[in-house]
Amino acid sequence: MGFALPTVDYEELQSRVETMNEITKALEDSSATMIGIHGLAGMGKTTLVIEAANRVQNRESKVFDVVIMANVGKILDIRKTQGQIADMLGIILQEESEYARAIRIKEKLKKEKNALIILDDVYAKIDLDMLGIPSQSPDDKQKNLLLKEGKSFSNVDQTKARQTKPMDPLL
Repeated sequence: MGFALPTVDYEELQSRVETMNEITKALEDSSATMIGIHGLAGMGKTTLVIEAANRVQNRESKVFDVVIMANVGKILDIRKTQGQIADMLGIILQEESEYARAIRIKEKLKKEKNALIILDDVYAKIDLDMLGIPSQSPDDKQKNLLLKEGKSFSNVDQTKARQTKPMDPLL
C-alpha cells in the first residue's frame, strides 16, 4: 500500500550533505518517531526529504512498508489532508465527519508494520490525531516527519518532535 514518492531532480550540494546524512540517519533510527525540519520557504526542505526517503526506500531492505506524503498548507483543511493520506493508503473515505474519517485512517495505519508519514508545508500546530495519525508509543514502527515553514518549531508540540533540524539558506 502507499504510492512511491516522486523522484526529484536532486543535485547534491556540499552545503546540504550533512543535512541529508542527518535526515537519512533519523529515518533509519528506530527510536526517532517524530522528526521535524524547519526553514524558510523555498530552501529545498521538500526536495531534500523526498530524496532522503527515496534513498532509504531504494535499499535492498526497505525501512518502511508504506510511505505517505500530504501537503498541509498555510491554513489546515482537515478533510483535504485526510483525503491525501487516505489516497496514499489506497482507501476511500465515505464518512461525513472528520472524526469518523480520522478513525478510519488510524485503523488502516495501525495495520501497517512500518509507516513513514511526511507532512509538508506545516505552518501552525496541528492535531495529528484529527488527521488520523495515531499517537505514538515506544513500540510503534511509525515515523512522522514534519516539514515546517518558518524559523523554528515554536508553535508545534516540541515534546513530540524528538529530533528537529533547521535548514540554513544556501550559501
